[in-house]
Amino acid sequence: MTAQSPPVLLVSRTLVAAAISVIPVLMMMGEDWRLVYGALIGCLTLLVAAGSFERLNLAALGRIGLTSLLLVVPILLSTLVNRPEDPRLENLVVIACYAVFAPLVLSSPLEESSRSMFNQMILWMGVAAIIVLHEAAEGDLLEALLDRRNSFDFEGINLHPNYIGLMGTVMGVAAVGIRRTALMGLVFAAAFGISLVVESRAGLLSIAAAVLCACLGRLSGPLTPERKRAILMLGMAGLLVLVYMARSTSALEFLQDEVLMIDDSNRGLDSGFTDRTELWKATWNLWTENLLFGVGYGQHTEVLGMGTYAHNMVLILLADTGLLGLLGFTAFSAICLMHGRRLFRQGQRNAATTLVTAVVVYWVYGIFEGRAVNAGNPLSAVFFLITFAGMAEVAPSPTPLVPR
Repeated sequence: MTAQSPPVLLVSRTLVAAAISVIPVLMMMGEDWRLVYGALIGCLTLLVAAGSFERLNLAALGRIGLTSLLLVVPILLSTLVNRPEDPRLENLVVIACYAVFAPLVLSSPLEESSRSMFNQMILWMGVAAIIVLHEAAEGDLLEALLDRRNSFDFEGINLHPNYIGLMGTVMGVAAVGIRRTALMGLVFAAAFGISLVVESRAGLLSIAAAVLCACLGRLSGPLTPERKRAILMLGMAGLLVLVYMARSTSALEFLQDEVLMIDDSNRGLDSGFTDRTELWKATWNLWTENLLFGVGYGQHTEVLGMGTYAHNMVLILLADTGLLGLLGFTAFSAICLMHGRRLFRQGQRNAATTLVTAVVVYWVYGIFEGRAVNAGNPLSAVFFLITFAGMAEVAPSPTPLVPR
């Protein structure tokens, strides 16, 4: 690395963390936010490529490019077969920028060289969440936070509350690599609180998945003093939760009524879930009529005519890009998990944990919301940056496990 590279990488990490975190704020400002975000990411990619050209790894870029064909080919085939008026292929351009940007700036997702980007992202995302909630609050923000979803006007800011829950999910993924367990727990708590305020069940379940992945990552490997402290703290926290739940049914009632809202007249199993299953059924029927290529990338919402998307990543992939699209994205995710396993065997435990967490959380969130091959939201941006970086970091052949 030359003397020129560190400042370029430092500035780029800061700017991309801010750009990803500010997406919800841009969405509130107008419909042209995609152009603004896409232009910013494109400029950052050119800046990094020009300032760090000597760091380009052709083998890593080739590995990323070949794996990305699993995503790109089904989309292009679906577009050629269906020829939609608005093919929405600009998403692929942004994802291509991620593919170049990630191996240059995040060649090791959770090592010291790039941890600063994730720390900044946590900070920026938290600030963005406060701004969005403040704009949506109908009265005093503190009172609205205590009263939760009922005291916010999300239609007034043209932003769905689940999108704010997604912001908490991004914080949860970014928190996985924090080395101090107590600080990581505080970030997880803040992320959980953001999703709880807006009653985003997808966000809550996704953050829980991130916590589980983080715990498994911390508990694996040799028992270093740091890992012993982490096991002790996690064990004590788990014990306190079990004792509380054993002594009182209020915890279970809170989970059922306040978190999952099973008995809620508007969002319980007899209302919101039923509406979603009707949407899922319609999307499934749409796919059965277009088995191999779907109806076109990003087109199922218009074809269904129900005023919303399918809220399920699997069904969106099937309806938009057909069976080829689902198989391609599943294979892409499986390869990423294999890279995570390989990173772990090479001793890069933090990077492996981040990569696995990104894939697991993306699928958990996607089952209830559906993002898939999408570049226009913070969670998708983080997912592709981490997966591409993880592919770039894997060495050609496994090396013995050496703790870092």
